[in-house]
Amino acid sequence: MEEQTNKPWQAENIVTAELATLLISQQFPKLTVDTILPMGAGWDNTAYLVNQNLVFRFPRRQIAVDLMTHESRVLTQIAHRLPLPVPLPIYIGQASTHFPWPFSGYTLLPGQTACEAALSANERVAAAKPLAEFLKALHSITPPKEAPADTLGRADPKLRWGRTLAQLNKINTLQIFANMKPLFRQLEELKDLQELELSPNQNVLCHGDLYARHILIATNRTPCGIIDWGDVHIGNRAVDLSLAFAFLPPAGREIFFEYYGTVDRLTLRLAQLRALFSLATLLVFSHDIKEEALFNEAHWSLGMIK
Repeated sequence: MEEQTNKPWQAENIVTAELATLLISQQFPKLTVDTILPMGAGWDNTAYLVNQNLVFRFPRRQIAVDLMTHESRVLTQIAHRLPLPVPLPIYIGQASTHFPWPFSGYTLLPGQTACEAALSANERVAAAKPLAEFLKALHSITPPKEAPADTLGRADPKLRWGRTLAQLNKINTLQIFANMKPLFRQLEELKDLQELELSPNQNVLCHGDLYARHILIATNRTPCGIIDWGDVHIGNRAVDLSLAFAFLPPAGREIFFEYYGTVDRLTLRLAQLRALFSLATLLVFSHDIKEEALFNEAHWSLGMIK
């Protein structure tokens, strides 16, 4: 979820259900497409549910092509070492005359996204422990050679501070969040990060885009999977630790770091900045595409981020 233009979520290529069926049928003739239903579209991919048990994802932007390739290669190396299920691609489609980019398919993981589940504050507190244990396990893995470096400045404080300010100004102009003063105040309190050197911990395997839309929730209202690994990279753990501030209420953060372990103050402040950037961007994005569940999630989380 990286902002590169005014509306980076706008697709360069849109795959319809008809085109998706054609591509799957041509490249995987043993797989009969009996049913195909849209699952939604993010910044990078359009997803379809095929035969009620397979998810096929098709890139929407050129930047997503390499992301999908990295995702497939890394997940096959690390899935068995993680305490929550993650997607494992079993169908790898290639570029063709009908679609210029590769695509992938995997077995559907059960659960609904956390933004669709609309967890209560208490349910989020209960989710703190499994999410912390998941990230502790992920960050403890020696990064496989297939994992790329962070070339997008995901934890770059100067870049993130400026983009966060731009997003907060957009929110203010759109008048889609009532009490902006605490958000601007928190950003101002993090302004000095722009003058600091990055944390030396730049060698951790990160999910890279971990927020409510990429957390699956089971019927018992607990985390049951982590999806959408296109932003997987070797970088600063603050990118992933932003989840503690962007998804959990204060009581949940205490539990999260109890199970994750000790984190230095600079990394925590970078995580706070990243959380503020991510939520502000999500609020603008979800308002633009009129996705109510994601908008409500971003709105609720911005209200308790401090």
